[in-house]
Amino acid sequence: MVPKSKEDVLQRGRAFYEWATWSNGMFGRTPDYKNASVMAFAHAPGFLAQGTVGQADFVQNMINFYDEVRLNDKVLTHTLVNPSVSHAQFASGKFDREVALHVIKETDVGIIVKGARLLATLGPLADEIEVFPSTVLKADPSNIRFAFAFAIPIATPGLKMLCRNTYDHGKSNFDAPLSSRYEEMDAVVTL
Repeated sequence: MVPKSKEDVLQRGRAFYEWATWSNGMFGRTPDYKNASVMAFAHAPGFLAQGTVGQADFVQNMINFYDEVRLNDKVLTHTLVNPSVSHAQFASGKFDREVALHVIKETDVGIIVKGARLLATLGPLADEIEVFPSTVLKADPSNIRFAFAFAIPIATPGLKMLCRNTYDHGKSNFDAPLSSRYEEMDAVVTL
């Protein structure tokens, strides 16, 4: 829902409250978590138009993606963090191109990337993954290969997810009331 009034925002809040009540506040990643951000992007054409270069139509691309997600009821996850080989490297905002997801080639139809990203919560249960620039990426010419954004289906050939151990150890809902019901599963994504 695109909120267009105070009542729309309140209605959305009531929906969040209902989910929290149903899940006792333990359902941290509802399937519409990232879908709401796609809706916000699709309804901000002025912002997206600032990035338009040459023939690229970022506004129409985002509207098309929003319609695809909305009309096909897709679940999204995302990654924002590049893994690093040391804390000092991470703190400096620099990334190792042998580990972190980076552009290896640009073509007429898009970019080709290689590497790993963290942390796709709900990843194995999602339909698509949004990949955004790292939240600690420093504005530096050497970091250009790490500055990109795209979305791809989870079923993309070559995409792999390395999942953490599950919190659900097969116990009954009685013995494990939270972990048996609210597993969101986090994963490292590699391409």
